[in-house]
Amino acid sequence: IEVTATKRVASIQDVPMSITAVSGSAIEEAGIKDLSEMSAYIPNLTISEGAINTNIYMRGVGSGINRAFEQSVGMFIDGIYMGRGKQFRAPFMDVERAEVLRGPQGLLFGKNTIAGTINITTARAEAGGDFEGRVTADYESEYGGKAITAVLASGLTDEFGVRLAVKSSESDGYMENTNTNRNEQSTEEQIVRLSAHWQPTADLDAHFKVEHAELSSKGTTAQIIGLTPLDGLAGFVGGIVAPTIDPEFSAERDLKNSTDQVLNLEEREVEADNFSVNVDYALGEGTVTFVAGYSAYESKLLQDVDFLPVTFINTNDFEDFSQTSVELRYASSGNNKFDYITGIYYQENELDFDFYSHVNVDQIMPALIPAFEAVPLALLTGDPAHLEVPVTAIGVLPNGFTRTTNFLQETETFSAFFQGTYNISDDFRLIFGARYTDETKDVVRTSMNATPDSSFISAATPVGPTDIPGSDNFNSWFTAFALKVSVTDPVGGGSLDESQFIPSLKFQYDINDDVMLYGGAEKGFKGGGFNANADATDDNNQFGEEEAIGFELGMKSDILDGRARLNVALFRTNFDNLQVTTWNGFGFEVGNAAESVSQGIEIDGSILLTESFTLSGSLSYL
Repeated sequence: IEVTATKRVASIQDVPMSITAVSGSAIEEAGIKDLSEMSAYIPNLTISEGAINTNIYMRGVGSGINRAFEQSVGMFIDGIYMGRGKQFRAPFMDVERAEVLRGPQGLLFGKNTIAGTINITTARAEAGGDFEGRVTADYESEYGGKAITAVLASGLTDEFGVRLAVKSSESDGYMENTNTNRNEQSTEEQIVRLSAHWQPTADLDAHFKVEHAELSSKGTTAQIIGLTPLDGLAGFVGGIVAPTIDPEFSAERDLKNSTDQVLNLEEREVEADNFSVNVDYALGEGTVTFVAGYSAYESKLLQDVDFLPVTFINTNDFEDFSQTSVELRYASSGNNKFDYITGIYYQENELDFDFYSHVNVDQIMPALIPAFEAVPLALLTGDPAHLEVPVTAIGVLPNGFTRTTNFLQETETFSAFFQGTYNISDDFRLIFGARYTDETKDVVRTSMNATPDSSFISAATPVGPTDIPGSDNFNSWFTAFALKVSVTDPVGGGSLDESQFIPSLKFQYDINDDVMLYGGAEKGFKGGGFNANADATDDNNQFGEEEAIGFELGMKSDILDGRARLNVALFRTNFDNLQVTTWNGFGFEVGNAAESVSQGIEIDGSILLTESFTLSGSLSYL
């Protein structure tokens, strides 16, 4: 398999890093529908859909669940960086190749590749190519999965070709919701992609792509798998109310969940557009490459986030994102004593996020009333004479509320890089270089405690301690305060300017034509930012950038006269200021951990047993 992990086309066995590549034909033959299914075939890679984000972990390292966190594993599709999970939630369609590069990839791929990179190439149009047309239909009986894919391609002339791919799929889901009596998460997905290839001369090669995707789902795959300790409010809600409403509710890992649809209908919708241009121009003894892309999406996520049949807490997320990026690079021929690749990169994006949560206390009132009766009125009046008088005496009672937030972030990134390869001999080469990155972020977070019927912050009705005690508005604020989820800092964010120098040093030694040793060290980093949570405080308003340095020593070999292949990699990555989220019992706190280490070994291989039968396998220890 040929890959582009080094920004050049090369055999996977000649690339000095731990890398796994899956061809488009293998993806289609295995029935792999998306990235999460692909991760099951690749060691030290885990991809799953979380309640809020898409979670990608490589070699045990990934990002937390804060909405402002960027991925630790960089995602690139046709050379365009996709930093937000919803940019790549679309299923696989007409893919040429997927590459998984493990370890920090900061030099050639830039920021937010601190744990690794996934590089996906879609099938391209071909000028002068033959006419191609195919339709594929899939049906999965157990969960009602249906999909149809159509591809039409033609080289209209010797200089111009087009390719059209369309996919529509749906599924009933595999989780049984025992409260709503339906299978979840049911999905519907439609994608259309048009690509073109223009090659007017032997020196100029240009590829264009435009893609539109619409994804929707109902329900959730989230499941309660633990209910300890069962005390206080959690004990009452999870141990008494939930099983009363749904007798089948449990915390077993049995592909069953139990949520309700009262505060909102659990559903997700994403509408995404992507456009990219890749131009190669032969200049001198090398090639100039220009890559430009535009990516945007609008999404809606409505979810029951108590994950119980109890009507208690929901969340409503509305996200609007747009990104523009440009890269210009020059690569020498690759046949010199000293070869190099150098370039500059610019990206700007805007993230506009509205999210609000409704809290309904009707079904948990029996647990809240005694708690309110235990609160002395002196807490509000400051009068010692009121120490024996409960706040309920003046009508302060539990009441539902809304917590609503707008998070607006504008990011601008510029970087320049250089990588050189010095061929000391025909068998031994040094690969070295560095990237300089400068990034600015401007963030405004606005949060509010609001009435139960409020939604977006722009139209919400605020509640607070200045409202009349005993009024509905005061009671809504006091309930949020008592549950320790009230907004304490209504305005957060700020401006951030970060710069990073990312060096890399590697070696590659060909023992013979069939065995290659490699090793080296490379730095990576993930940008800092500002806490998007509504309950953010001055203490955790900001999180710092995360840094890593990775060390790797490996071997790649073709053995048994080329019938077998064996690759081995030893690795260790030291992480500093790891970005984390921590549950404090009432919410997630954001910050930076001191340090973390990921280390282990990866082995993969294959053997051709007969002309039509190949046995492949992989093993990793982390």
